[in-house]
Amino acid sequence: MAHRSSIAGLLVMPAALLAPHVASAQSTATIDQSGDANVATVVQDGPDKKLLAAMTGSASTLNARQTGVASAELSLLSSGSGNAVDLLQSGAPGAANLAVLSQNGTHNYATIEQVAASGAANTISLVQDGNDNDATLYQEGAGNDLDVTQQGDANLAAISQIGNALGLDITQDGGAAITVTQTGF
Repeated sequence: MAHRSSIAGLLVMPAALLAPHVASAQSTATIDQSGDANVATVVQDGPDKKLLAAMTGSASTLNARQTGVASAELSLLSSGSGNAVDLLQSGAPGAANLAVLSQNGTHNYATIEQVAASGAANTISLVQDGNDNDATLYQEGAGNDLDVTQQGDANLAAISQIGNALGLDITQDGGAAITVTQTGF
């Protein structure tokens, strides 16, 4: 049975935050899906975006777009086979991006793009534990940090970092295919 979830423009604003002296709001989305062929699409545009997702089953897909001012955070735990995540985190000046992902099973796919404007930091921590792990990762900003662990039979990582203070830590156990491009500015 396929399940589809779509959460767009979430804005959580308690009444206490509506006072005129407060200048920010927070957008938080939580996804908990189990079964096969789950698809979740989340669009968060605004300040202080957080997405917490747990997906269990086969052929589950998470498409997430976190844009706007202030920080963006994603935490994902995915288990099963054939699981995929496609994430864009893009923020205005001073907005840091954080993505922490764990994919367990076979045929794990992750495409992550982080763009932090005006010198803010990007951080990706990705663990893929399965047979055919595939990661395409892009970071642009200052203070980029990337930590990738791929465990399984055939691992593929394509990584591009643009900015300054570029940090990269890759561990592959099994097949090892890595492409890395780092460009400072």
